[in-house]
Amino acid sequence: MMSNPNTPGGDCDYIFKIIVIGDSGVGKSSLTVRLSEDVFYKDYASTIAIDFRMHQMSYMDKRVRLQIWDTAGQERFQSVATAFYRGANGVLLCFDLTHRPSFVHLEQWMDRVRQQALPGIPCLLVGCKSDEARSSRQVTCEEALAWAQQHNMAFIETSAKEKENVQTAFQQITSFIFEDMKERNGKAPGAGDNAAARAQSVHLDRQGSSKKESKCC
Repeated sequence: MMSNPNTPGGDCDYIFKIIVIGDSGVGKSSLTVRLSEDVFYKDYASTIAIDFRMHQMSYMDKRVRLQIWDTAGQERFQSVATAFYRGANGVLLCFDLTHRPSFVHLEQWMDRVRQQALPGIPCLLVGCKSDEARSSRQVTCEEALAWAQQHNMAFIETSAKEKENVQTAFQQITSFIFEDMKERNGKAPGAGDNAAARAQSVHLDRQGSSKKESKCC
């Protein structure tokens, strides 16, 4: 069962559990630190096992608290990470735009999502380090778009260093979670307004509905 988004809280209306996954070193921690602390550490150490952060945001006049679980991308920690797939409301599937193996390994990460998470859980493909990709890109935007489309999800390129599309990525996955709630429950707060349509990134059809405009950052 999906974790209850209506958990009581005096300063929020909804609580969503977001899992951030992908190979070690792709930029997951930098992404979550930029969101939660608004800082960037050039030599940030790789996460050991699990890192947990909170972020408060507004979505369609609703107060939303994101519980962000940054999972280590190293295989020896997968037995620990497995427990944190359970009850997740959304997934950020991350890879490094300047390191092709991290893109190739996405299929393995997607397999884990299928095995461990709620069927049909909202996912967003995130290409990290777009600033470095200007000079050393190893994965084209077209390749990433094609992979995302094949797996029924949207794609966005981000730079934690330059603070590019970090907020937008988490706004997008939040909007997809609300869409998923509407589909599963028949309603969602503020339904009728789609925040994903306003995001400054790639929008692809995640659930096979009407096509949205697709473009690269």
